[in-house]
Amino acid sequence: MNHASSSPAEASKPWYRHGYLWLVIILPTIVVIAAFVTLYIAIDNADDTVSEDWYKDGRTVNRSWEADQQAARLGIEVELDFTGAAPRAQLTSQVPFPPPESLQVNLRHPAFANQDISLTLTHTGNGEYRGQGDVHPTAEEMIATIVSADGHWRIQQRAHLDDGKASLVSGVR
Repeated sequence: MNHASSSPAEASKPWYRHGYLWLVIILPTIVVIAAFVTLYIAIDNADDTVSEDWYKDGRTVNRSWEADQQAARLGIEVELDFTGAAPRAQLTSQVPFPPPESLQVNLRHPAFANQDISLTLTHTGNGEYRGQGDVHPTAEEMIATIVSADGHWRIQQRAHLDDGKASLVSGVR
C-alpha cells in the first residue's frame, strides 16, 4: 500500500505551479512591504512635540512660574484679536502699572510645530498693542503664551480662537 501525499502528476509539476509555495513566498513579502510603508509614514509624519531646547526650558521653569505669579498679582487680562488686517491685543490690569513697550505672543499648535505663530505686538497707547502682517491662527485651540517685553510677567493658557479672538486671564490655566 502506497501512501504518497502527492500523485505522480502533482510531483511532475514545475515549482511555480504549487499553491503552498506561493503562500510561503507571498505572505512574508507582504509583511516586508507593509513594514517599509509603515516606516515611510512614520518618518514623513514625525511628531514635533519635544522642544529642541528641552534642557534650557527645564531650567527656566521656576522663572516662568514666578512670572505667572506676578501676572496673577497684577490681575492682568489680555484680549487677543486676529480678525483684522493686523493682530491686536488689549491689555488691562486690576493693579495700575506702566504698560510694557511690547508684548511677545506665542501661539503653539497642540500637535504641529510648523503651525506655531510667534509675533511681537508694540504698544500704541491706552493698553492697546498692534502687530505687523496678516496673521490668522490655523487651529481653534492653541496654547498661548504672552510675555511682557521686560519678562516680569507672563500669561500661559489654552486659547479658544474659534472666532479669531481670545481672552487670556492671569492665574487661569
